[in-house]
Amino acid sequence: MTTVVTPSTITTGQIGKLQDLLVARLRKSGFSSAAMQVVLETQGDTIGDAMLQVISDEIEALGEVTTEIIVRHVAVDRTRLPQQALNAIGCQQWINPDVVAAMPRGEGSEAEVCFFKPSRYLNDEEVERQYQQRGLRPVDPYSLAAVNEADPTFGDKRENVTHWKDEQGRWCYLAFARSSSVHERSLHVGCGQGPVYNEKGEVSYGSDVWMNDTWFAGIREK
Repeated sequence: MTTVVTPSTITTGQIGKLQDLLVARLRKSGFSSAAMQVVLETQGDTIGDAMLQVISDEIEALGEVTTEIIVRHVAVDRTRLPQQALNAIGCQQWINPDVVAAMPRGEGSEAEVCFFKPSRYLNDEEVERQYQQRGLRPVDPYSLAAVNEADPTFGDKRENVTHWKDEQGRWCYLAFARSSSVHERSLHVGCGQGPVYNEKGEVSYGSDVWMNDTWFAGIREK
């Protein structure tokens, strides 16, 4: 089942939450009443504008597409070996076997996977910030594979990706897409600029910059 979440404009509850955050920090600040009164009388409007600008900058950093989040609920078989989880999808594979063998397995028999698209070019560190700003963390590759197994057409229009760090601290990824040139569904597992191989043994290479039409897969922070 697919759920598309499109939030409306800022709500009263969200405004209240911002007020609560500011109030809590002001109470801990220890500012003197006299100094605060001077600041309010002489710089009140300027401070208000500055706070609004900070929020505006954070919203802009989310990317052009900030409202649409696609949610997929799937069953996940975590008893499979990593390669079995990929083979179940039935598409062309471009993989680094070592990265596949070490893919995180995740937990739970079900997953709620959230997809978002920042609509700009990003490296992996910037992608991580995008997750954090939405209250998400990257979904495990087993869950992302389950989404594309349940609906092989999902990646036809939405290249979808997750990433993780291996034991050496390198960013690794699982990506699903459909080639516009040969109209072939494919999955890619690699590590940064490292080599990936298709089923014929042909070699390709990953990238450390994600395209602006990429949908990133995450799960909500607990």
